[in-house]
Order: sequence, then C-alpha cells, then structure tokens
Amino acid sequence: MTEQQAGRASVEFAHWLGELTALIDPGSGWYGVFLARDPDGMRACLSGDELPPWDVVEALLGDFAELRGEEPGRAQTARARRLHASAAAERDARPGARRALLDRLQAALREQARAAERARELTARAGTAPDGAGRLAHDLAWLRDDHARATARAAELRARLAALPQDAGPRPAPVRPEPTAPAESGAASGAGPAVPGTPGWTSPAGTAGP
Repeated sequence: MTEQQAGRASVEFAHWLGELTALIDPGSGWYGVFLARDPDGMRACLSGDELPPWDVVEALLGDFAELRGEEPGRAQTARARRLHASAAAERDARPGARRALLDRLQAALREQARAAERARELTARAGTAPDGAGRLAHDLAWLRDDHARATARAAELRARLAALPQDAGPRPAPVRPEPTAPAESGAASGAGPAVPGTPGWTSPAGTAGP
C-alpha cells in the first residue's frame, strides 16, 4: 500500500464523513470555517487521502448535533470514534508511520507554542490599545482555539505513537512541554465561527495521521 492509497478503514471513515457533512450547512458553523480556511484540506479528508484530527471531527459533530439534536449527535459520535480509530490504526500500520507521526507531533507542538506566544503578545497589547479592545479580544479567542486544537492534536498523536509496536522504528525523543496560553483577559474562552484568517491556523489535515 502506498502513502496515497487509502485502505478499507480510511475509505469507510471518509464515506461516513461525507454523509455527515451532507447533513450540515457548509456556509455556517465549524464546517463553514474549515471550508473557508482550508478547502483543499477538507477535500483531502472527505476523499480519504487524509485523516482529520479528532478535534475537527468533534467540531463537525457539534454542528450536526446543533442541527439534528443531542440524541442523534451522540449516536453519530459513537460511530465516528470507532471509524476514526480504525482508520488511524490502519494508517499507523504502514511503513514509516512512526516517522510521519513524529513529524506531525513536532508540527503540532510548534503550532501550540506559536499560538501561546501570539496570545501573550496580544494580551500585553490589550492594555495599551483601548480602541482596539474588541478586535484584540476576537483575535485572542481564536488564538486560544488554535492553542487548544494544537494541544489536543499533540495528545492524539502521542497516543497513536504509544500504540505502535515496540519494534516499529526508533523511539521518539523526549519532548519538552510547550508553554500554555495565558489566562483569560477579556476574551471568550472558546471561539465561535467567524471570518477566517486568524494567525496560527492549522489545516484540518495538517497534523493528521499519515
């Protein structure tokens, strides 16, 4: 199997993802944000070429639950977890999977650190730019979302690395914890969909499995 060839589990997950996205509004919610920010990445996930990180799947499930109700949302979430785990395991069985996962982990950690640093910079500016407080709060909320997503992706990738057989390749070198985002400073703790273009964006497939 080549890197471009999707296995059965990846195809099954992509089919489910296509069914889910057909039931939600592509012009609003997180699905709208992902499409606006990285349409190529979303297309790669929908085609099965890439496996989206779980935080992206979870956000799309949130869109679905908001439109269709909590009970259908829970049922879809249970199915999504099973399909996503199978697709990840299938990809992680490929040659070179450990190296690919390590590369994506490093990318996630860099994104985590970048978002935290930008958030600190904006927090420091907040007290000196009262006229732009609304915009700063908006940007801070998005940076905190970027940081939270990068943190979740790093944890997901570490779990996948830990599940690999011990003889699957070189063990990962210890990675120092990255700084966390600063505490709230007038911005919402989580960001809702808004105009894309916030610094620090990582595409849905950017830190996904190989």
